[in-house]
Amino acid sequence: MNFDNDLMLFFRTIYEDSENMDECSAKVKSAVAAVADKLDIVRAELAVKMPATKLCEDGADMLMVLYDREKDVENEPFEASFPLFEGGFITVTFYSGNSNGFDNEQRNIVEIIANTVFIQFNRVIMQELVTHVIKTDIETGAATLDALINHAGMLIAQNRIEDFSIIFFNIHNFKYVNKVLNYEQGDVVLRNYTKTIYRNLSDGEMITRLGGDNFVMLVKKESLREYIDMLSFMNIRYDDGKVSKDFIFSATIGYSSTVGIRYPREVMARASIAYAAARRVGAGHVMEYSENIKQELMKIQGVLSNFMAGLMAGEFEVYYQPKVRIETKEIFGAEALVRWHRKGRLSAPAEFVPLLTNDGSIIKLDYYVLEEVCKWLRKRIDMGFEPLRISVNFSRKHLEEKNMIGNIVALIDK
Repeated sequence: MNFDNDLMLFFRTIYEDSENMDECSAKVKSAVAAVADKLDIVRAELAVKMPATKLCEDGADMLMVLYDREKDVENEPFEASFPLFEGGFITVTFYSGNSNGFDNEQRNIVEIIANTVFIQFNRVIMQELVTHVIKTDIETGAATLDALINHAGMLIAQNRIEDFSIIFFNIHNFKYVNKVLNYEQGDVVLRNYTKTIYRNLSDGEMITRLGGDNFVMLVKKESLREYIDMLSFMNIRYDDGKVSKDFIFSATIGYSSTVGIRYPREVMARASIAYAAARRVGAGHVMEYSENIKQELMKIQGVLSNFMAGLMAGEFEVYYQPKVRIETKEIFGAEALVRWHRKGRLSAPAEFVPLLTNDGSIIKLDYYVLEEVCKWLRKRIDMGFEPLRISVNFSRKHLEEKNMIGNIVALIDK
C-alpha cells in the first residue's frame, strides 16, 4: 500500500499548533479525513474519561466523532486506550468498511495514527490543565491574583474598567468550621462557599482568593449592593451523608469604585484600604473607600512601621506622675506614663497607644516601660533613697500571653 502523500498530509495537519480543544479537534478531524479513504476507515471516534479531581472538578466523559462516512458495517473495530496523567484514559476507535476489518498492514498504520491522535489530544488536555492551575486556586476554584490582574488589564484596555466595583473581604469566623469539622471537611465548606458566589457571577465578573479566608471580587457596579448583602449573610450547608450541618457566614468588607484606575495593579489598592478600615472597626463591618480613610490609614501605618525603630532608639520616655497624700502633702508613689519623642515632637499616648493595642505591639511597649521603671528604682535604692511604689499600666493584651507572670518576675529580678 503506497500513500505517502496522504500520510504526509495527515502528519502535517495533525502537528499544527492548537491553542485549545476546539482547534485540536478540527485539525485531528481534517488529518483523519486525509487518510480515511486509503485505509478504508468509515468511522473514527475518540472517547475521553477523566475522574473528578481538584484540577478537573467535574471530571470528563466525552465521545467525539472524528470521521463518519455514514456506512453501516459489522466487524470488530480497532480500539486503543491510553492512560492520562490525572487518571482516566483516552480511547481511539476506528471502524473499517471491510467486513473482515483492517488487514495487518492497515492495522499497523491505524495503530500509529491512533497513537498520534492521542498524543495531540493529551498535549492539549495537559496544556489546558496547566493554564487552569495558573489561573485557578485549586482548593476553592476561585481565580488567582494573577488571573484577576490580567482580567483587569483587559477591561482597562477595553475602557470597561469603570463599569465595575471591587470588593475586598474576609469570611468572618471561618475558624469555627475547623472546630466543628476536620480540615478536609472544612475545605469542602470553603469550596462550597466559593461555588455559591461563583454561580451568581455574570459576564466580566470574577472572584479571586488571596489566601486563607481572604477574597477579592470584581463586580458590575449596579450589582455591588446585592453582593455586599449576600456576603453579609450566607448559609452554606455541609452534608457528606454522615455529617450534616448549616453554617452562617458574614464577612468584613471593604469596597471601592474603579473610577480613574489606569493600571491593573491599582485595582485592589483602594478596596484593601477600605477593608483595613473595616477590620479596625470590627469583624463584620463594611466600609467604602474614601480619601479620608486613606489618610487615616497612612497615619496609622506611620506609627506602626516606626514603632520598633523608635523603641530601639530610646525615643519613648517615661514620666512619673506623683501620687500625693492630701493630709500630709507627702509623695507616696507615682504612676509611670510614657511619651514618644520623635523628630522634635512629643506625642501623647492617645496618638499611639490605641494603635499599638490593636496591633498587639503594646505588649513590647509595656515591658519597656516596666524595665525603665525598674532601672529608675534600682538607681534610687543604690543612692540610698527609699523606693517608691510605682504603678505601671499593662494592656489587656497581656492576658493572651502564655507566661505573663513569669515575664514580669524575670524582668523585675533582672
